[in-house]
Amino acid sequence: MKKTKLIYLYDIWQIYSVITIFPELPKYYISSTIEVSILLQVNFKVQSNPVETQRLITIAERIAELGHPTRLMIFKYLVKFGLKGVPVGEIQQQLGIPSSTLSHHIAKMVKVGLIKQIRDSRTLFCVPQFNSLNEVVTFLQEECCINGCC
Repeated sequence: MKKTKLIYLYDIWQIYSVITIFPELPKYYISSTIEVSILLQVNFKVQSNPVETQRLITIAERIAELGHPTRLMIFKYLVKFGLKGVPVGEIQQQLGIPSSTLSHHIAKMVKVGLIKQIRDSRTLFCVPQFNSLNEVVTFLQEECCINGCC
């Protein structure tokens, strides 16, 4: 019972922190933060394998980052160009995203391993990391039809 109260208080603190630091954030971002937090709570109650727990956290973070419409749009644009990548300036120009906003979204995706940045002279390229995306898809599909429903 005490653990549940601590987790609940942690959620309230997390939501308060997000709202205080970023009051302009849309409600769906705050909601996805809560969903990831709830997913992690369930995981810590059920899962005892630390490797599997870390994997679940990594997948949840990647899904949360792709859950933002702007980041999903950026990632989808990068996928079109494959492993050769796209210069940041071109992403900004084609998608019409202000540079500071684009930088913020790219940094979020770099942090969870969805994008890698490569500098070539003065040009910074963003390259989608298909292995990371495949890990998310594999995680979602690995127990497909396990109960023989398909």
